[in-house]
Amino acid sequence: MTIEKNDMQFQPGSGRTQWFCDLPRSPEMVVVPAGEFLMGSSHDDSEGLKQEMPVHRVTLLQPFAIGRFAVTLGQFSAFVDATGREMPNEMYTGEDGGNWVQLRDHRSFRQPGFPQEEDHPVVGVSWNDAQAYANWLTKLTGKSYRLPSEAEWEYAARAGTTTRYWWGDAAPTQRANFNTADPKVWPPDRRHSTVPVDTFEPNPWGLYNVHGNTWEWCEDSWHDSYDGAPQDGSAWVDGEGLSRVLRGGSWYDHAGGLRAAERHRDIFDWYYSNNGFRLVRSLSDSA
Repeated sequence: MTIEKNDMQFQPGSGRTQWFCDLPRSPEMVVVPAGEFLMGSSHDDSEGLKQEMPVHRVTLLQPFAIGRFAVTLGQFSAFVDATGREMPNEMYTGEDGGNWVQLRDHRSFRQPGFPQEEDHPVVGVSWNDAQAYANWLTKLTGKSYRLPSEAEWEYAARAGTTTRYWWGDAAPTQRANFNTADPKVWPPDRRHSTVPVDTFEPNPWGLYNVHGNTWEWCEDSWHDSYDGAPQDGSAWVDGEGLSRVLRGGSWYDHAGGLRAAERHRDIFDWYYSNNGFRLVRSLSDSA
């Protein structure tokens, strides 16, 4: 179902059941409200990092739609099959305790080093791949799909909350898919892989797995702090910066890496088995 201009079924921020889908296999989208929030970490947060500072107020003047889930393996596979996009047969993986510096052959988004089903988030995709998927979906639907700005991502992930995670400051335990090989977290739950995108409880605005499972690409170039960051929710892009922002943490990361304010970066055309993405869609009538 698509959003109609006067369709009152989809009210911004109205709850977990409010979502729409432009095509049968396209991402399910949740409408989030316009509003403002404080972005980043304060000096009072013992886990806050310099790159997450200074805290600054961001105002988003228009509601927008964002993926209810990260883009799935099935959805991305349909794009590759339809377009014939060439994908590499190697990537950086974290198998068997190995480190990310090792580039492994015979690894791809279809074989990331662990079993996946179509309802798992796609991983092993670059920022370029995410852009190509968004552009393809835009052409198919006539609607404007893109990667979220870093501010939009954090705003939607927080869903009106101000804590480390949308549920509070406590470690995720059974609320997220992450690496609990940490003596401070009990019980341990090391999955060593992704889980289906609808696993665990969604946040108050209906978004699943904003903490853990897979890092999610954003539009923004990397900056070492928020000094000079936009305050209107737009993406902060400087020329042809090689490093792009990722958010949310992954199955491979410890609890601190899953915080709403946590920021990560990778080179835009590199492939890792814990990087995926979710999309934003404009609510205007056409692309």
